[in-house]
This record gives sequence, structure tokens and C-alpha cells, in this order.
Amino acid sequence: MNSLQILSFVGFTLLVAVITWWKVRKTDTGSQQGYFLAGRSLKAPVIAASLMLTNLSTEQLVGLSGQAYKSGMSGMGWEVTSAVTLIFLALIFLPRYLKRGIATIP
Repeated sequence: MNSLQILSFVGFTLLVAVITWWKVRKTDTGSQQGYFLAGRSLKAPVIAASLMLTNLSTEQLVGLSGQAYKSGMSGMGWEVTSAVTLIFLALIFLPRYLKRGIATIP
């Protein structure tokens, strides 16, 4: 790695750390509700994005490519149906859960 790559990595990591500190400094992390549910301050789009990004991992980026190479595109059916389900969950159920104050820990 050259110095530009190292500098950009360190700079971006520091930027993420500062933004995280700025957002978290006023939240109550002493209680379970404050820690696990962000004090119920998150809005539906943030939670929906979190659901979608939780489903994205190395298994999807590397494992599914290998599975598609080995057995064809049939393995992608799982990801397509899970994405549709997560979108449905985020658009239909999530606003209702937030309105009623329901919390689940998946």
C-alpha cells in the first residue's frame, strides 16, 4: 500500500469516528432501551436501511458468486426473495411497529 491509501483509510476512519461520537454523545446508553433501540430516536428509513445492510455480508458477496459459478443462478432466488421480504417488512410493518412502540431484537 502506498501512503495515499493509508492516509485515505486513516482519514475516513477518523471521519466515521467523529461522526459517530457527535451523534452518540447525547444519547442515553445507560439503559437497555437507550442502548439497543437508540432511545427510540431512529426513523423508519434508517431502520429499513439497517435491515437491508444487515442482509449484505461477505457470504452474499463471495459465497453466492461461488455458488452461482458451481450450480447456476438458482442460488440467487434466496437473495431476491429475502430482499423483497425485507422491503415489504420495512415499508408495511416497520411504521406500524414504530407507531405502537413495539420492539423486537432479531
